[in-house]
Amino acid sequence: MINYYEVLGLNMDASANEIQERVIAEINKWRKRVNAPNPQKQREASEMMELMQEIQDTLLDENRRVAYDADLMEQEREANNAQQAQGAQEAQASDHDRHIDELYKRFDFHYDQQNYGDAIEVAKQLVRELPNNPYAWHKLAIANYSWDNFASARYEIEHAISLKENEAHHHYTASVIYHDSTDMNYQERLKRSIEFLNKALSIEPNNVLYRTESARYSFIQGYYQDSINLLENMVKEGTITENGEQILASSYVKKVQNECATQVNYSNGGHEFYFTSKDLIHTALQTLGHALNFAKDNETRNDVLHLHQLAEGSLKYTYNFKFLILIIIGAIWFLNALGDFSIIAMAISGGLTYLGWVKFRQPIYVKNKKFVDKLPTS
Repeated sequence: MINYYEVLGLNMDASANEIQERVIAEINKWRKRVNAPNPQKQREASEMMELMQEIQDTLLDENRRVAYDADLMEQEREANNAQQAQGAQEAQASDHDRHIDELYKRFDFHYDQQNYGDAIEVAKQLVRELPNNPYAWHKLAIANYSWDNFASARYEIEHAISLKENEAHHHYTASVIYHDSTDMNYQERLKRSIEFLNKALSIEPNNVLYRTESARYSFIQGYYQDSINLLENMVKEGTITENGEQILASSYVKKVQNECATQVNYSNGGHEFYFTSKDLIHTALQTLGHALNFAKDNETRNDVLHLHQLAEGSLKYTYNFKFLILIIIGAIWFLNALGDFSIIAMAISGGLTYLGWVKFRQPIYVKNKKFVDKLPTS
């Protein structure tokens, strides 16, 4: 409904003469533009002329004006009521938002203070007030997880995921919760944990934390080369974390232990690693050199240095002095044969000397291999 008084620039209590004067003035103004060369201005002028005629017919007729004023006042009352209602709703919404913000702050405070029981109660209040909010359910899940309520935490994090499936962080949280759920079979929780982590990676494939965790799971399952490949790529990218470097160092160590050496278990419960191949020793030394660059904790560094010492030591020679007599006899025989120009004697004595030399001086890795080969197979 058009407010005629606003169009004329008058108040509702304006007299009929004031209205008539203003209408005539407006008509004269717009009449000049009816024949304007611009079609748009022509339409605008024609519409205003029609509006002035409508205003004149309504406001200069006493009965029609009374009815119009009543309708106009009702419209303004409705508009005011609607505006007030909207203001009240906005105020109520603002109060609710402040209340929710306060709950989140209370949760964070209790959680940071490790008051997990109180954090759970605040999170429950959050999900009651925001039943379809995945982040409220996520808060409740991590609080129950920290309180070792693993079954509840699993239900809550999966509910959060159902409310927002493409939130990578929620899938990662589910991976952590399942991995640590000691109330489940280890293989089952490892399987579910990896599934959730892979989902998080499919959503954010470049996330450094998720990639590092993927390498850790490869390490846990014994896929040391997969772990190495992933983390070496992160080294090249410059994205590897300190935790990733530690996993990489441990993967190098396990690779050497499993592929380059043989573990021998002793009856007293101890064990040692034996290197039995020259080529594998060189591979081990190169790999352990890489490991030393990334090892952060003392235990891993000690493991690296111990294996490095074993590998280097296996390239050294051991001497069996009981074969020294063969070398001496062979040398004397060879000298006598040389004086007699006896080709056969020279050949036999030379062979005897060489055999004595081979038996007298052997690399330790050869001795290791003989030792390992004699061990009973389990």
